[in-house]
Amino acid sequence: PTEGALIVAAAKAGLNPTELASHSPRIDEIPFNSEHRLMITAHTSHKGISIAAKGSIEAIIKSSTSLLSGSKKIAFSQNKKDQILKEAHQVASQGFRVLAIASGNTRQKLSLQKIPGLTFLGFVAMLDAPRPEVATAIATAKKAGIRVKMITGDVAPTALAIASQLKLSQKNESVITAQAINKMSINDFRSAVKNNSVFAEIPPQLKLKIVEELQKEGEVVAVTGDGANDAPIIKRAQVGIAIGQGGADVSREVSDMVLADNNFATIVNAIGEGRAIFTNIQRVIWYLLATNVAEILVVAVSLFANLPLPLLPAQILWINVVTEGTGTIGLAVEPKRSDVLNGRPRPLKEPFINKLMLTRILLVGSMIALIVFLLFIYTYRRTNSLEYARSVAFTSLAILQIINLFNARSFTRSITTSSLTNNPVLVWSALASIFITVATVQTQAFQSIFSTTSVEILDWAIIAGASILVTITVEIHKLIGRKR
Repeated sequence: PTEGALIVAAAKAGLNPTELASHSPRIDEIPFNSEHRLMITAHTSHKGISIAAKGSIEAIIKSSTSLLSGSKKIAFSQNKKDQILKEAHQVASQGFRVLAIASGNTRQKLSLQKIPGLTFLGFVAMLDAPRPEVATAIATAKKAGIRVKMITGDVAPTALAIASQLKLSQKNESVITAQAINKMSINDFRSAVKNNSVFAEIPPQLKLKIVEELQKEGEVVAVTGDGANDAPIIKRAQVGIAIGQGGADVSREVSDMVLADNNFATIVNAIGEGRAIFTNIQRVIWYLLATNVAEILVVAVSLFANLPLPLLPAQILWINVVTEGTGTIGLAVEPKRSDVLNGRPRPLKEPFINKLMLTRILLVGSMIALIVFLLFIYTYRRTNSLEYARSVAFTSLAILQIINLFNARSFTRSITTSSLTNNPVLVWSALASIFITVATVQTQAFQSIFSTTSVEILDWAIIAGASILVTITVEIHKLIGRKR
């Protein structure tokens, strides 16, 4: 982008880059060096070998011994250098990137150790304004418990101006430069890395040191970069993000992901999507374990009590197909909530099945098992029909599991706050499961396969009341969790 901007500026000034390349072909080059912060190229011309240099204002001024004034070269006094530096920093404080330009002649091979005296020509100011959505993305990241740090090679005034636009830096927060870091003790460096958000004039090796220090503090670090020098840093971070458009191939090869649109806001959106996917997986696992715990307890209690099995193996398998196979599809596609990024990230050491999930698995599983078992005993004693009692147990277990799908939509939110319209897949899968359950006990074709019989209206009403009881219990547990 920088090279492209310079070519456009040259064309606007009436120069023809193609003709210049033809008249003065490049014969040697020193690529941009982050330590010396400049780039030099050598060209053949009618005057012999001429050189062109561009880089930071400080680096170019340091290597310049003369100044172009009109068409004449004059001595570059310290007073004039200070004046130009002041002007450049004033421009940089407005958010512009400043790039100084110089020329010269040489008879030797290019070397950073022996740069011939250059003639300072001037500086170019480029506006590399952040996209409008970046400030909002940074604010969203802060809500999500994600700290954003700017580590750039730009000069401090430019970095501070951009950080202020993005509201990235805190009030009275100073910009930490490489020069300042080199003078710091280990403890001061640790404190600066932990507490500061803006780092300027930072070479790649120092950027790597900052990343490593954050990791020592137990942080999960994601790094974006585009150049070949960024490759070791991208590889070292837990999440290395390479720039897709205009980035170096080597940085993309070592990265964990590539940012195709070069937009920081996309990273924050991706974190939201990741959290939503993770939560959906937790919902499905919680639901499956809660239902399986219920099934295991029903069978286990019957065996220990030396009672007939409330459910036949074929009935249990059919419930798993009907409720788990169909219902979990709806949970898996639960849409991302608007507040998914409101809250801190999950602790690194937190297990996948956390304390809240485990407590609710045991609570709901035990309650469903208790209701199913009591209904089985009640109907068996009332009707003295094992087939009918099993039909009621089968129906109650299936219906309670289907209703529990809606409890599983959120670990903390009330069921009343979750709109049914934003997840039609869940609604249709639940209705399909209820339809299949009713057909299993009410139609002759299914009755002969699964050893069931028609369930009376009274028992359907009892099952409906029991499902409401389970929902109320889960709601109370959620309320207690929210208050904590």
